[in-house]
Amino acid sequence: MDKVEILQQWLNMGKDDLRSAEYLSTMHHPTPDEIICFHCQQSAEKYLKAYIFFHDIEPEKTHDLR
Repeated sequence: MDKVEILQQWLNMGKDDLRSAEYLSTMHHPTPDEIICFHCQQSAEKYLKAYIFFHDIEPEKTHDLR
């Protein structure tokens, strides 16, 4: 996979999280604010990872179950 494809994946995932937050915020039944904020945070994180990847910095993997 080349750089453009990886960058596009990060941007698409960020857009999907933002869309999820927007959708949840328009639901008629109460959606907990924490869920909406979680998707906003995830979107921002993925856009940031796309930005630093664009500048040739490999995003560090931070999820470690050990």
